[in-house]
Amino acid sequence: MPKQRRIYVGNHPKPVRGAAYHTKRVQKKIAENKEEFAKKNYDNLTREKGIGRLPWIKHRGYDRYNVFFKKVIKIDLVDLAKKIPREKNQSLEILDEGAGEGNFLSEIKFKLAEEGIKSNTTAISLRPNKDLTQKRIIESVNSVYLGQAENYFPKKKYDLIFSLYGSIHYTPNFLKKDHLLKYAHSLKKSGAMLIGFDFYDQLGSRFQLKEIEKGFAKRGFQAKLVNANPPSGLMLPKYILFVRRTNKPITKKGNRK
Repeated sequence: MPKQRRIYVGNHPKPVRGAAYHTKRVQKKIAENKEEFAKKNYDNLTREKGIGRLPWIKHRGYDRYNVFFKKVIKIDLVDLAKKIPREKNQSLEILDEGAGEGNFLSEIKFKLAEEGIKSNTTAISLRPNKDLTQKRIIESVNSVYLGQAENYFPKKKYDLIFSLYGSIHYTPNFLKKDHLLKYAHSLKKSGAMLIGFDFYDQLGSRFQLKEIEKGFAKRGFQAKLVNANPPSGLMLPKYILFVRRTNKPITKKGNRK
């Protein structure tokens, strides 16, 4: 059986270049705020804020992801993947943060294979489950990281990063910026990141929309954050963050941190 490893803060491979700065900041902030970070979990968030909109749906697959993210990119996720430049016979690197049973990764891998596109898929899951383990065994999901996503430090660059019900919903505020930028700086050139999340303070959300977009633009990314208006009957996050990596920084000083 393929081995699934937990990787903890202070015991992990060197992160990819570009993500290293934000990896160190995440480590430092966790060390400085151990008690607050220890309280971080979805159950606490639900109790403290009375939030029940984002149930843990393990079996979500390609169709659920597609109906949500298509509101921003206007094309199927497979079509988005096909547009990413790559060398001949080079595999697309795909990460799903909060992968549940791994259905999305296994289904997009199959759909890409039908188009003649190879892929390496990585799942991040807080806890093990038998369905994800089985997909790892048969290699419809190529690798699995078990543990809190804040402690995941990318070992390689990705073409596509997805998170529908991922950690951003309950990551403490003091970590959110570096947690997102850790992933963004792990993108390959022309790579894309699609994150679903909610704002619980609606008065502050309008300000945050613009600030998040400007923050990514300063660091050389194209970013769009929109209200997804999810269809009734589907328990989906309210907002979508769509990030593309550009070829050069936009800031005058070229500081991409």
